[in-house]
Amino acid sequence: MNTSRRTHIFRFAPWLFLPCCIFLSMFVIWPTLVVLSRSFNRSSLFNVLSDSQLRQMLWFTTWQALLSTLGTLAIGLPAALVLSRYAFKSRQMIRALTFVPFVLPTVVVGIAFASLAPAQYQSGPLPLILAHIYLNIAVVVRVVGSRWEKLPTAFNDNAALLGATPFTNFRTITLPLLRSSIIGAGSIVFIFCFSTYGAARVLAGPRFPTIETEIYRYAFFLGNMPQASALVVWQLFVILLVLALTHRQKSISLAQQNLMPLSSERQTKRLFFSVAATLIAVGTLLPIAILFTDSLQSYEGFTFSYWATSDMWTSFFTSLSIALFAAVMALLFGTGSALAIAYSTRTRFHMFVQALTSLPIVISAVALGLGYLLAFRSDPVNWRGSIWLLPVAHSAVALPFVVRIITPAAREIQPELRENALLLGASPWEAWKSIDLRFLLRPLAIAASFAFTISLGEFGASSLLTRHGHETLAMRLGQLLSRPGEQLQKQAIASACLLAFSCIAIALIVEYAVQFNRKKRTQ
Repeated sequence: MNTSRRTHIFRFAPWLFLPCCIFLSMFVIWPTLVVLSRSFNRSSLFNVLSDSQLRQMLWFTTWQALLSTLGTLAIGLPAALVLSRYAFKSRQMIRALTFVPFVLPTVVVGIAFASLAPAQYQSGPLPLILAHIYLNIAVVVRVVGSRWEKLPTAFNDNAALLGATPFTNFRTITLPLLRSSIIGAGSIVFIFCFSTYGAARVLAGPRFPTIETEIYRYAFFLGNMPQASALVVWQLFVILLVLALTHRQKSISLAQQNLMPLSSERQTKRLFFSVAATLIAVGTLLPIAILFTDSLQSYEGFTFSYWATSDMWTSFFTSLSIALFAAVMALLFGTGSALAIAYSTRTRFHMFVQALTSLPIVISAVALGLGYLLAFRSDPVNWRGSIWLLPVAHSAVALPFVVRIITPAAREIQPELRENALLLGASPWEAWKSIDLRFLLRPLAIAASFAFTISLGEFGASSLLTRHGHETLAMRLGQLLSRPGEQLQKQAIASACLLAFSCIAIALIVEYAVQFNRKKRTQ
């Protein structure tokens, strides 16, 4: 009886993916196929290689993404070392701070770095690369750091006793064990930098267009949909090539290790880690702090007038409503997909679901918005002017992150707990509600906040799908930046600060709520 009831819980697990499969088929796969079909109907696909300007644009997008990835790894690996090998008092807070840039809207980070740089360096490859490093350090800290935490210290201690230098120790022991996670983090960072839009639109400017900004220009300003579709194809080709070269990395399974207390180390090491942790915290908060200070200054002195515009707050509340709708949709579809992966025992099914839910990462937001314009412009699916199409696009962009947050947590739930509940007479639904749901509350809250902040600052698809009268705050920010005048620029900076503070507040509220709930459960 116990076995049959246990089997009943997982028998229909694959069906949990069905709603998400329908959603992805209609709002990701179909628009992408329409874009692909448009590019193959004309010679535009080969014009990308024959046109010198487009060829130069593609090369710039590639090498700036490569340098951004190398720079992110160069800074992110030491940060991962500081935050993953030793326990110290402010470790959790600083680790949470490293995640702040990743959830910030890219256009906000672009404005912040433009404000930080001298006038001659406010646009061009250098500020764009620095902004990408700032945005993506969290990827390296989370992906590599979670692996580094599990490395046994005994390996390095034994090598040191045998006379190995710290560099030899790292090269021969630590690096081989971290190679798969480093390559995985690097591939993610490269894809994000190659598909850059918000930061590139602010920092690169018209002199250094990227493939995303060119897709937008050809589709929106020039009305050349075949050429825009061709650029999407080349973008997909490069991203899929990167994934093909990096996805087969093997890693050794390691158990979780207890962190060594930093107080037990030598004074020089404690000082080094303290300085490094301080630099991480300051480097994370400094751009936002300078941006906020700039929003309060005018030629007359200190003022809050740039924060008092009604248009900014109207756009902000529009963004909140759209983000709420998008977060609910992403959470519903993403949770179903994550549980289907966690509860099913079929390996091929796992691979299929993971591949399908990863499509919104491979397909950029601008390309997705272009697909919506082409796929939903005639009856019976003439939805281009519908306001609900924008939160649908936002939920599609956030879906892969929701799935990847919830899936590991669902897999860690011990099946013996469900079996004991069933043995004591609980129904399958009662067993799931009392055990699985309780363990999933924290990742559900994190996934919901993540989807909400992604929608709040989404700029790529919004640039193509936003309609007059329903502008989001990110779109209003972009419109203000394109207009001359100090007052409009200051309003844009104030809007950027409002977006940044909203994302930070959401992340902190969720983090403290989760910590409070955890302490309450342990009492």
